[in-house]
Amino acid sequence: MDAGIVNVDGARYLAGRMSEFRVEVTRGGLVESIHRVSVAVADADGHLLASAGDPGLITYWRSAAKPFQAIPLVEDGVLERFGLGSEELALACASHSSEVVHLAVAERFLARIGCAEDDLACGPHPPLGSAVAREVADRRTPLTPRWSNCSGKHAGMLALARAHGWPTGGYEQAGGGGADFRFSDAPLLVVGVAVGLILAHESLDRLPHAGAATSLE
Repeated sequence: MDAGIVNVDGARYLAGRMSEFRVEVTRGGLVESIHRVSVAVADADGHLLASAGDPGLITYWRSAAKPFQAIPLVEDGVLERFGLGSEELALACASHSSEVVHLAVAERFLARIGCAEDDLACGPHPPLGSAVAREVADRRTPLTPRWSNCSGKHAGMLALARAHGWPTGGYEQAGGGGADFRFSDAPLLVVGVAVGLILAHESLDRLPHAGAATSLE
């Protein structure tokens, strides 16, 4: 059994000690759900300073990886090359809620790097923001890739590919020209978690690290 992983009837579950820290989701005056929280506080050298619950808990990066994945846009001079500003960088680091301003920045982002919305590999989904989601449903608005909360990150991957002269087709796949590798490798280079990665279903060379799991320590 891997550390932090429990196998039950062929399925793999994340496991760890229960924490006293918790987040309560309320509906009206009732607590609808409770989410236990494990916390790890480390210094710049990776030394654990404080913790609650299980600091060794294996958990997923998910969209928390986006700011780290966007580092090559800064380090490789991509922002300067295409005249991208703080709004485009913020969108690349964010999970946006498909508001008008977000869609506008995504469109401008793509235009400045010479790409179109069809180049985005992310699929559309209902907006994260409840007000926007209701408006979209009421108006039956057709959703396209830039409506995805990840469209900024994907535009960043395309920008990196353009800047380095890599093919944009298949940029979201490891080995697809280099953009995905450079983006997915950035979190490892920055936070030093080059070992101990556990992936849910695929090998390391098939998934970006937003889909990887690692210890909080």
